[in-house]
Amino acid sequence: MPPQSQFPSEAHLLHRRRTLKLLLLNCPTCISTEDVMTHYRGLMGRNTVECVKWFHNGSGMFIGSGILVFDSEASVEEAALLPGPTIMGRQVEVESPMGGSSSDKGSELYLWGLPPSAVEEDVRMYYANAGLMRLKFKMTPDYSSTVGVAFANFESPEAAMKALEMGPPEIRGVKCCVKPSGYQGEKEVCIRGSENLTDAVLRKQYAAFGADGILSIQWQRVAHAQLASRRAFVCFKTADMASQALTLGNFVLGDEVMEVFQTGKRFKVLDKEGPASESGTDAVPVPT
Repeated sequence: MPPQSQFPSEAHLLHRRRTLKLLLLNCPTCISTEDVMTHYRGLMGRNTVECVKWFHNGSGMFIGSGILVFDSEASVEEAALLPGPTIMGRQVEVESPMGGSSSDKGSELYLWGLPPSAVEEDVRMYYANAGLMRLKFKMTPDYSSTVGVAFANFESPEAAMKALEMGPPEIRGVKCCVKPSGYQGEKEVCIRGSENLTDAVLRKQYAAFGADGILSIQWQRVAHAQLASRRAFVCFKTADMASQALTLGNFVLGDEVMEVFQTGKRFKVLDKEGPASESGTDAVPVPT
């Protein structure tokens, strides 16, 4: 039976700062709150865990992870150096909610468009032979539900690239999206156009780069009426390919011009003329 949280003052405790928390990842369905409490009580010699919150998806199913709230930052630092509990032969992993080091980014993939019913085991099954090490779902601010986004860490950057070449996973009948995690500016261009701009159009436009030349395409819809209605952030396999795409420049689709731009951090579009426009303030993700 999936674990249930058992703390009456849970909501109050969950609002504490992130430095008092640790994530529990790779948890089997049979894990319990008492398993976790007993584990840390035994290793640390005292009661330091004030709250265990188990994570559920939009369908109310346990996804295989949770969060611990400790009584002090000293306890968090001590617990972070200890192994997580082993339940039914599975090693539960522990990580700061503030994420791993930046050096891990080369081994990480960003998945989005996951269905509300997705759980950790769904993604693990897809990448069963790809060297997947850790999977972290993004949750709502109150940890009540997943939001359709996850970060998958692999054993090496090479393993992550091979996993990317497998294509987007299909989870419970829904084709998800995947791209390398973190800043990909040197390998990325933004293409701005109308609703006629699609994945198929872009892959045909850059077919000369090979079938695997485009690693991912992330779409955003522009909210301002005076701008074109769609942007595609295209991540290429190499920085040279992105540079060539910029050199090739704008292209025509029907009677419309599709504009090609350089990008910066956080999907910032560096226009050829005029100030940079931050897509985070005037765009929202849309499904492809």
